[in-house]
Amino acid sequence: MRNLKIGSLSLLVCILMATVNVQAQQNEIGLAFYGGLGTIKFDGSDVLDGGNGGVSVDYLLRLDENWGIQVGMSYGYYQIKLEENNVKGSYFTRDNEAEEFEFRYNIDRFTETLKGSYFAIPLSLRYETSFRSNTNFYLQGGLKYSFYSKVSSDIEANQLHTSGYFAYSDTELFGPTYMGFGEFDRLVEDKKMKLKQGVSILGEIGIIQTLANDQPLYLGIYIDYDMANPLKNPSRIVNYNTEGLQRLNLQSIIEQEQHEKYRLRMFAIGLKIRYAFGL
Repeated sequence: MRNLKIGSLSLLVCILMATVNVQAQQNEIGLAFYGGLGTIKFDGSDVLDGGNGGVSVDYLLRLDENWGIQVGMSYGYYQIKLEENNVKGSYFTRDNEAEEFEFRYNIDRFTETLKGSYFAIPLSLRYETSFRSNTNFYLQGGLKYSFYSKVSSDIEANQLHTSGYFAYSDTELFGPTYMGFGEFDRLVEDKKMKLKQGVSILGEIGIIQTLANDQPLYLGIYIDYDMANPLKNPSRIVNYNTEGLQRLNLQSIIEQEQHEKYRLRMFAIGLKIRYAFGL
């Protein structure tokens, strides 16, 4: 009886070790390339246009035949363009003699291009079908934590009209231009800004094609949605300066929060191809 128990225990241990070994062999290391469309989550925008792309490496830990946990590292880039027509705004400020007035502006056409890169750590849960064929399907979802480099911003305002309304004298000044009032054909601004880290929701769906060497090739569509609230309609795009020779300068749409660092709030969708090496 004792020998039977020992034999049964030994058999159970062997089965467990074999199961662990089989699962370990099914784990994967993957290399992926992705690219597609990218925008920022922004209220009040007429046209948002841009792109994103990158490369990633990951490790897939199999939980069973269908489920797995994937963790990885990715490096990506983005370029986002914003265009708006007839942009108006006003706010109270002071002139070089400390007199308070209302600064008013109207831009016929405003454009801004944001460019930068990021390093990210995605963590997700994957489900795969297990049909006995060379083609299967997968569904994946999770979170991504991104570290952004400084974003480069190229801003341009065409046909800018400004004025200053002084309430104490009920007067609106439309000049002179050296004081920042009047008509300006073109005003440009180039700057770099620090960005806060971002957390986004990941989603992916696609097919799995088993190649001749029994290695899987993944072809899918991905969605990357930043969890931060969308930007509000910009309250100040043109800054009035009381000191210096340049009275006017332009402000990025992501600078509306008036912080040292800003949130990008990106939304991306595109295609992804992943080649996996079984372990």
